[in-house]
Amino acid sequence: MFSEIIQLTARGHVMNQYMKFLKFLFAFLLIPNLYGMHFGEVCRTEKECPQFVEVVKQAMGVNVKLQKGAERWSKDGFDVFKERNVEGSNIIFWDGDVYVNGLFRVTRGFDDIRINGKKYHTIQLCEILGCPVNEMKAMQDIPNVFSRIESALRYFPIRSFWNESKSQKEYDEIDKILREHSAEHPSYQDCLKCEADYVMGLRVLEIDTITPTPDTGSVAQTSDVDTTDLIPEKNEFRESYRKANDVIRPKMNELLKKFGDYIISFDKDDGERFLEGLQQSEEKSDLQSYICEVDKLCLTYNRYTHTEYIVRYLQKKSEVSTKPLYALSFYDACGNCERMLAKTTPIEEGKLNTIIVSGSEYKASHEDKSSRKKDRNPAQVNKSFLQIQLDPK
Repeated sequence: MFSEIIQLTARGHVMNQYMKFLKFLFAFLLIPNLYGMHFGEVCRTEKECPQFVEVVKQAMGVNVKLQKGAERWSKDGFDVFKERNVEGSNIIFWDGDVYVNGLFRVTRGFDDIRINGKKYHTIQLCEILGCPVNEMKAMQDIPNVFSRIESALRYFPIRSFWNESKSQKEYDEIDKILREHSAEHPSYQDCLKCEADYVMGLRVLEIDTITPTPDTGSVAQTSDVDTTDLIPEKNEFRESYRKANDVIRPKMNELLKKFGDYIISFDKDDGERFLEGLQQSEEKSDLQSYICEVDKLCLTYNRYTHTEYIVRYLQKKSEVSTKPLYALSFYDACGNCERMLAKTTPIEEGKLNTIIVSGSEYKASHEDKSSRKKDRNPAQVNKSFLQIQLDPK
């Protein structure tokens, strides 16, 4: 009886393996195209795409009906981004919203934009994963400027700003104090700005620095002499940094674990490698070293923060996952994003399931050819994925 059970168990195991193989073979034979897809079809004018008006309408969330109107909206959208001139950034319009690339190194100076009277809030990946942009900025600013400010506390203008700003909760008040001190001590403007970023970052993370100002005793109030051992502000400043460490590390870890899961939704092996790297980064004892390590780790997987990945991720999670993906991107898709879109676009004869309109050529030092000069093997082109690469005007 026991031997029969063993035989049945072994037979069941073999059957399970056989069924797994059949499922793989079935998928490979029925949809072989997706495994070898690397490119999308390319055209250079709006008129080559009969759905162009619908693409602009859905991507930008506007009620446009005519070709000229759609052309104007797409051009105006690209012009607004061009005016901002934010290096290393890209925007993409999808489903009525606008998204900016990047995660760890958030895009700065590119908040809300207005096109033909319509206001768009620019959305970044950290927000999608549950971390507001201002918190992400704070978690970078605090460790980045700590050492510089700690050293500069020997100087009266820096101590004075700390003593006045540490009790303030409102950003406007901190900014007012910054303007006053910068006007009074112009040679310290840059350092004062860093100190203001530090204090504002603490407020964003709800870290309290409101403590009584100790008696500075014999410390000269206008002297630039190094009196480090006698400066009570240094102890307050270090205590604020200790509190920041207790807040930033768990908050950053939570966000980056979500980013690992986000990567897994595209590539399981890459996502697991990212999470392993994150676990190793957690072993760093001080906050600055930890931030430096996770920064390098995120750069390794930076391709997953490109705008095309962001909108594909959102589409897969949303109620519109079964609809075609229509988007407007300032830059053409890079080689990696084009491959991702080609492999994730369902192939249907005579139907376009992904259309990306772009307004400028993508160039990168690590890619052999620019987005508009690469050779595309016809056998590797997904004909249900169209790229409309418009000439910059």
